[in-house]
Amino acid sequence: MTRFALRTAMSLPLLLLVGCAGGAVQSTVVGTPAAPTHTAQPVAAPTPHVFTTPPQFPQEAVKPDPNFDMGYAVQITDRGFQPQWLVSPCCEPITFHNMTGKPVSVVFDVLPVDSGVIAPGASWAYSPQNVESISYHSKTDPGMAANVQVNQVND
Repeated sequence: MTRFALRTAMSLPLLLLVGCAGGAVQSTVVGTPAAPTHTAQPVAAPTPHVFTTPPQFPQEAVKPDPNFDMGYAVQITDRGFQPQWLVSPCCEPITFHNMTGKPVSVVFDVLPVDSGVIAPGASWAYSPQNVESISYHSKTDPGMAANVQVNQVND
């Protein structure tokens, strides 16, 4: 093979690569931006929903379900906390009623909250300031535990 033929054979792939890459080259034009192709239209502000009656959280049950209930109160009984899981609205006091014949203390598992001694027949209230899930137990009987789910009340 001659030198000319050898150079041509070796240059051909290089030319093909340059030719293929030529289509991928992008150019940037610096100057005055083009005029917009459309005009922005004003958007109407959303209409707030108006309630005809204020939202209501369910009333406290006369005889709450011992496992799960909605309301504002926890009964401390000889069988434990009732309900085991209370769902309550945010920022409203939750009252713990000691219905046993002995003093009891309620301690939250994560939050630094301790009721102190709640005498038999007495009550203690806690007002949650946020939507949160609260697990708690009895200080005198750590095996006695329950939960409160504090929910946001929709307006």
